Amino acid sequence: MARPPLTIGTWGTITTTTRGTRRVAKARFRDYDGRTRLVEASGRSAAEAERRLKARLIERAAPSDADITADSRVSVLLTYWAREIEESDLAPDTKRLYLGTLRREITPALGNLVIREVTVARVEAFLRAVKATKTVHVARTAQKVLSSVWAVAARLGATDRNIVKDTSPVAVPAKAVQALTAQDVRAIRDGLRTDKKARAADLPDVVDMFAATGLRISEVLGVRWDDVDLDAGTVTPRMRVQRIKGQGLHLTDRLKTKGKRATLQLPSFALDMLLRRRIEQSAPNPHNVVFPSLRGTLRDVSNMERQWRDARTRLGYGWVTPHTFRKTVATIVANALDARAAASQLGHTTSATTERHYIERSVTGPDARAQLQALAGGDSDSNSLG
Repeated sequence: MARPPLTIGTWGTITTTTRGTRRVAKARFRDYDGRTRLVEASGRSAAEAERRLKARLIERAAPSDADITADSRVSVLLTYWAREIEESDLAPDTKRLYLGTLRREITPALGNLVIREVTVARVEAFLRAVKATKTVHVARTAQKVLSSVWAVAARLGATDRNIVKDTSPVAVPAKAVQALTAQDVRAIRDGLRTDKKARAADLPDVVDMFAATGLRISEVLGVRWDDVDLDAGTVTPRMRVQRIKGQGLHLTDRLKTKGKRATLQLPSFALDMLLRRRIEQSAPNPHNVVFPSLRGTLRDVSNMERQWRDARTRLGYGWVTPHTFRKTVATIVANALDARAAASQLGHTTSATTERHYIERSVTGPDARAQLQALAGGDSDSNSLG
């Protein structure tokens, strides 16, 4: 019986044989030049050989830019884009978010279409459906991913423009920023120090670092003693703790902020805490981090978040997240100095993001009575405009 023809970029049945002490998996693969070739991979077991062969075939099946035209299926374009994302220097968390959105939302809805069939109206309907069935945040991420995909399609000549830019923006309703008061922070700090579970989880000192710097959780847990200058009273955050799929926890030198991160001046309560930890630390941990796990390894952000959720409930501050401390620091710095100083403290490149998402707006207007009185003349101490 004749073998069924293979389409471009696909492979046939995988078979396994023995070669010496190794197992060899083989399959016919039709390359993008139209020729069918035999591809193989070996391993210590049949399963290992098959896994290696599949990985090789998947890599070989990834389309090249010359293979993508207006008549290509969207799924081919998505595969090409996903490979670019995998090879990019984006943060692992960002890659997971984008590729997960691609897999769960975009591919099932649009993957079987031909590129030329995708119109502004069709994308608009897709985004509305995601927003209705999932959340506005999922829809916004889907729009961002799809715009990136279509930018690649335009670059490859498969379309004449990025049609996703013509769709209606998926707006996420702005939430009022809520920061902690100084009294709240003092109550939380005092509560953590009298809470046995919080002390056992080493929460008091970590929370002090939140309050003193406004750093993100991953950045606080990534602070190393090399980043701290106790004599100058500063910390220069350079690293983050991240969980990389299949590799575990790692220290990465990729902060969310592009460029060099500012050196932060530390208040005395944070310096006292760091000096105490430096003296009490019995032995350096392998990564030289200031806040290791109880076993001396890198501390997992997810575990830290869970420990904080448990503690905040006991303290009666159920609404407070580690990011709330970040907003609190931004608000204090902005009120004392200005929004640009707050942006520098948080590591933002501009103050627009800081002002919109991190600085709590005052509900009391400025005391401009004297200046307003000048509109009517007379005694500036008067409470009437006349």
